[in-house]
Amino acid sequence: MRTVTVKKEAVFTDSWDWCLKYFKPGAKDIYFTEDYVKLYESDLDRSEAFVYREGESVFLFPYLKRTIDLLGGKYFDFETAYGYGGPLTNSPDGSFTERAVEEFCAQASARNIVSGMIRFHPLMDNKDIFGGRCRAIFDRRTVAMDLRLDNERLLSEEIHSSSCRRNISKGAKSGLRYRVDEKMEGMPEFVKIYRSTMKRIGAGEFYLFSDGYFNGIKALGKRACLVSVLLDDDTVAAAIILKSEEFGHYHLSGSLEGSADLKPNDFMVYNTALYLKGCGLKEFHLGGGSTRDPEDSLYQFKARFSKRPYSFYIGRMIIDEARYEEACAAWAGRYPALRDRYKDFVLKYRYRA
Repeated sequence: MRTVTVKKEAVFTDSWDWCLKYFKPGAKDIYFTEDYVKLYESDLDRSEAFVYREGESVFLFPYLKRTIDLLGGKYFDFETAYGYGGPLTNSPDGSFTERAVEEFCAQASARNIVSGMIRFHPLMDNKDIFGGRCRAIFDRRTVAMDLRLDNERLLSEEIHSSSCRRNISKGAKSGLRYRVDEKMEGMPEFVKIYRSTMKRIGAGEFYLFSDGYFNGIKALGKRACLVSVLLDDDTVAAAIILKSEEFGHYHLSGSLEGSADLKPNDFMVYNTALYLKGCGLKEFHLGGGSTRDPEDSLYQFKARFSKRPYSFYIGRMIIDEARYEEACAAWAGRYPALRDRYKDFVLKYRYRA
């Protein structure tokens, strides 16, 4: 009997979109693409991915890599990009996945990668792929709308809050109009509204994002769009929507101060669901709250649009325990005032203020 030898390949690379063709539409998302991860590159953070292949079986893990300055810049850690990510595999064979994970850990150790933080994908439930090599920690609930329902059931069953349905109806009667900007020509106006909203609610500096970031979003082309709600000719609310073959994501949003009585966000979410449904997508992921609190006002707003919550997990992965503890100890000694505040954070030693 002839023995067939399967060629194995294990690489760290800054170019990995080529291997996405091995995954079915529902087994991948925009968060795993090169263009999305590269949006978060900086002078310190560089994007890369680990790819492991055995024939047609593929394991993919994209992230951002950064030096750990407390260890003299000779060691590194990693973090998945803002949003959702983690590892992907197209193989149902658990032994293949185990080999891929072991290869990643071995090669990461050889490349002086010490530790990492992973934002797993709630809709894809990939938190267990790393097995015992990674501790998955529940963070918060997220919400997604089922776009496979017909329009009547989407409004009457999925949007299960009667007040939310009234707000949608009231918005239409008040003259609110919904607009989709697939070419994202209105990005400058969106950025102005978004930044004003972030400052109004006291969001951290990270959430303000640079002009280059928004230009990168625009460069995503058909994988992103702007949606907005208008009263007469004035934009009162707007959002960036990310799209893949099956999923839509409510990415960033903002609204004008004083527009709350119009309930433009209710109107915008509902009409965006209809738009994405018309594009053939299956789920519209609204995300979670701004905190882990189940009573968080943002989460409670989103929860009115679906009865099906998902679970968002953070992964804590330590590859070199000794170097990790050394970095944490050096950080605690240098920034004692921050120890209690960030004690439960995976990459706590990154925090300076």
